[in-house]
Amino acid sequence: MKRLLSIFFICLSITSLFTACSKSLPKAQGIQVLDFRLGEGFMEENGIQVPYPLDGLLGIPEGDNNPVAFILHGAHTITDVNESRYYLGFDYLVEALTKAGYLTLSININRAFVSEPVEGVETERVFNIFKGYYELLEKANAGEKIFAYDLTDKANLDQLNFIGHSRGGDNSLYISKLLKDAGDERVQSVLMVAPPQNIVLSETYVDLPTGIILPQYDGDVSTLDGATLFNYAYQLGIPRKHPIASAFLYGGNHAQFNTQLPERDMLVFYEDVTYLPAQTQKDFLIQYATDFLNTFNRSGVHSLETLGIIQPTAYSTPFMPSLLMSEGYRLVMPTNLVELSSAHYSMPSSNKMDVTYVTLSSFPEEDTAAPFNHPVGLHGSIPLYSLAWQTPDATLTFSLDTQNLSNYKQLALWIANDSTHPYNDGNNPLELEVILTDVKGLTASKVLSATRDSALRYNPTPIINIHADIDGLDPYWKAQHFTPLGTQFIPLTHFSGIDLTQITSITLKGLNPSGAVMLGGIDLYE
Repeated sequence: MKRLLSIFFICLSITSLFTACSKSLPKAQGIQVLDFRLGEGFMEENGIQVPYPLDGLLGIPEGDNNPVAFILHGAHTITDVNESRYYLGFDYLVEALTKAGYLTLSININRAFVSEPVEGVETERVFNIFKGYYELLEKANAGEKIFAYDLTDKANLDQLNFIGHSRGGDNSLYISKLLKDAGDERVQSVLMVAPPQNIVLSETYVDLPTGIILPQYDGDVSTLDGATLFNYAYQLGIPRKHPIASAFLYGGNHAQFNTQLPERDMLVFYEDVTYLPAQTQKDFLIQYATDFLNTFNRSGVHSLETLGIIQPTAYSTPFMPSLLMSEGYRLVMPTNLVELSSAHYSMPSSNKMDVTYVTLSSFPEEDTAAPFNHPVGLHGSIPLYSLAWQTPDATLTFSLDTQNLSNYKQLALWIANDSTHPYNDGNNPLELEVILTDVKGLTASKVLSATRDSALRYNPTPIINIHADIDGLDPYWKAQHFTPLGTQFIPLTHFSGIDLTQITSITLKGLNPSGAVMLGGIDLYE
């Protein structure tokens, strides 16, 4: 009898276990954000199984077939790969993107940044960790019980997006490049937030929609290395199918994007500046990231508008946009004036605008643009024209050898108000007139003003001797804070009454009694 009862209870236990395992998961009602901890995943390095925690935040949106966003945190102080939970610092972004219709995962990539249990390669580890999380999502999307809710068909795995903060930024770009180089076309966009350049650019440069947020007062990546990618693509004129957008966030710092970090940056903190409030900085990332993802995942969205280029007033927090679009054509690229033919460059004898070819470089001995300071990153240089005038209506004219502009929609100047130049001050908003002349000598123009056009914004900054504390080096006077070049778009519809099929020159006229700008190039975009 006892044996029969034992068999009965064993069978009952097995039946209960089977029933529990076969019970379906509940469907998420409305928006759900889960803080999940699923144990460990493993990757092999030199014959050793290296564990990594499968922890994260999962945002489940309403409806099915949602684009997917992976958020990667940076390499901050890690006492324990399981206990340091920097992925939680983007809970606000997970919630916002989930409400916007993105199945969002903020994942724990701590293991990539520690040298245990063996020395590993950061990029390889990040990629393997991502694959571990992706495989879980893939299984859950196919109906397997992985998370607390049924995720069957919730994700559109053909629409992958990455958002990476700090070293999570350049690693996001690295993952995207590996996938793209392998023929995987699922990555729709990559947004890097305050990224360093820890990975060689040739290993991360990829033709995908790419965004870069550069906080003005980044104290952990104070050289704003993220600018290197935009500078590299713009200066070399590399043909691209997809845009690169850069947003220089006034008043931003490094840490306030992640709520798990102290609000004050650890390496550099400026005492003489006004930082954005933490909530304002988070709100900016929410708006910019949502606009950025929508541009490349939703039909009928125009990036020029959604990224604040044409209507930057759509953002309550000011930023300086730079945009390298596809289908562009270079009208003017700074060249050494000694080599520049007079057929392409002219100044009238009166109302002369002074023009100097300069090179902005991270190496003091090569930096002829100092004290002007646009972020270069750690490497490379940028050719610029320094334009200055001390009389109103001073002009500079570039000959275009009769260009057909009618097939393009936008004229774009990559330009900055040179706030370090003595001809400028913050009391007189800079005004610059852009004039097109056709083959018959007819002209049409558009006036740019610092009061409404962000690329001409005046940015006061102290000029300091960078070498002040270094014995044996000559003084190197440089702006302490960056003044970025921004992309100023002018729709070609503004130039009416002329023949856009036969444009012979473009003229820049300074309308102030005095002023100075840095010009990085003039372009056309369809």
